[in-house]
Amino acid sequence: MSFRPDPDRAQRVKGAVEKSPFQPISPTRPNKSASTSLAAILFAAALALSPIPAHAQGCTQCQDNTAATSPKTQRAYRRAIVLLTFTAGGLFVATLALFKRHR
Repeated sequence: MSFRPDPDRAQRVKGAVEKSPFQPISPTRPNKSASTSLAAILFAAALALSPIPAHAQGCTQCQDNTAATSPKTQRAYRRAIVLLTFTAGGLFVATLALFKRHR
């Protein structure tokens, strides 16, 4: 293919109708890229919002082990759980306070 002007081409193209490089999108046919991106967004949202099943095997094992102990030990376990919950919550609140202060 040459970039030089071809005199014979001018005679061949004379009767042909030139088309515009811009072709408007038909309102009856949706844009494929828009429908594809919409489908991808909907799929990602469905995947992000779907719950993952969590099977708590450790809880039943702890319950079996705790049931086999004396009432005094069971009471100590309950107090330890509450103590650990407050400790973890306190660390969380302290971390939030530090981040808030440095902002």
